Amino acid sequence: MGTVRYPTSEELESRREEIIASIGRSERDLRAAGESGTISGDEYEALSELDVIGFLLGEDKVEVA
Repeated sequence: MGTVRYPTSEELESRREEIIASIGRSERDLRAAGESGTISGDEYEALSELDVIGFLLGEDKVEVA
């Protein structure tokens, strides 16, 4: 059987920062664009990964104002 790896909170936060830096806009802006349907495929993938990270960190879904 394979090894299951559990990332630390610090690793998840670091990955979140990497994703946001690679997209070049804030998470809030990215989520707002996602709500309006104006994101690229790469941005959609980034948003999906940010959702997974938030889930693993036990966060509620971010509301876009």
